[in-house]
Amino acid sequence: TLPAVYRETKTMELVNGSLGHYRLWALKGDTSIRPCLTGDVGGMRGAWENWVTAWHINNFSDFDTYIDIGANCGYFSFLAERHGLSVHAIEANPEYVAMLQASNRINGAYIGIYSAAVSDTEGHTDLTIPTELQGGASIRHGDTSLPGKNRRVRTITLDNASFANDLMGQKVLIKMDIEGAEQMAFNGAGRFNDCFKPTYVLEYTPRHYDEFFYDELLSYGDITMIDFNGNETAVTKSFANSQDDWITLVVRPR
Repeated sequence: TLPAVYRETKTMELVNGSLGHYRLWALKGDTSIRPCLTGDVGGMRGAWENWVTAWHINNFSDFDTYIDIGANCGYFSFLAERHGLSVHAIEANPEYVAMLQASNRINGAYIGIYSAAVSDTEGHTDLTIPTELQGGASIRHGDTSLPGKNRRVRTITLDNASFANDLMGQKVLIKMDIEGAEQMAFNGAGRFNDCFKPTYVLEYTPRHYDEFFYDELLSYGDITMIDFNGNETAVTKSFANSQDDWITLVVRPR
């Protein structure tokens, strides 16, 4: 008999993840990433954001360590582990943290998992978790009218990351998808960025930021956008800030 943590329940199920290389736990009621992993949306089981996935696969070989900020059920974390990177997965939603830990065990993987929201200060804050779009949980408030619940969660900064000592001499890639809190997290990483010079691939949603965020990113490095073929293309500040929805930016340090 499998341990309880490995059994599907009324709220959780095992699905194909990371292009089918792993079995990952997902919430049955989630209408964001889960339908893509089960093949109900997108037409390919185990796949999520195909263009961003393609970019990752084409660029993993340039890096040693992957930091997944807003790891959700671990799709990109386990994909990075599959490609031989050391992985640190940071997730604020306690339910997803539990599923990440179970997925780690059932797959025999070695991913570092951290239960926290990455921000510009350390302490605690409320995480707003939508009832259905579970992947849209955010520490930003007032950005959504979707029904949901609040959970008190710990906040950390990259500047004080507990795993920083493991990164010396490593080429670091950071994926940041935290539903509008990207600027907060980036502003809490000044010393971290100076020390490790990571490359960022981040979901950029201009309505969530102040007018200076793009300039902050540009002062750190060169910015491109991932197109729907998974390639990098030129992008301007005016284009990025004119978007009603999100785009995925790559920021490479100078």
